[in-house]
Amino acid sequence: MGIPVDYKDMEALDPEYYKSLVWIVENDITGLDLTFSLEVEDYGLKKTVDLKPNGHEIAVTEENKQEYVTLVSEMKV
Repeated sequence: MGIPVDYKDMEALDPEYYKSLVWIVENDITGLDLTFSLEVEDYGLKKTVDLKPNGHEIAVTEENKQEYVTLVSEMKV
């Protein structure tokens, strides 16, 4: 559709996940050990999916957490 996805769009799709994203945006995430990757289940098998190239090696910080929330939202939609 060409419409950018925002983390607020997640509220209608998955209210609990949305609350987690809001928490990340509104709080200090230092020490959470997040990376730009997600663990997903695909037909019963768990695998890691990078949100951007080499995402599993890139730490989410206070400076880049908004990018993380945006990329996670795009992945979940």
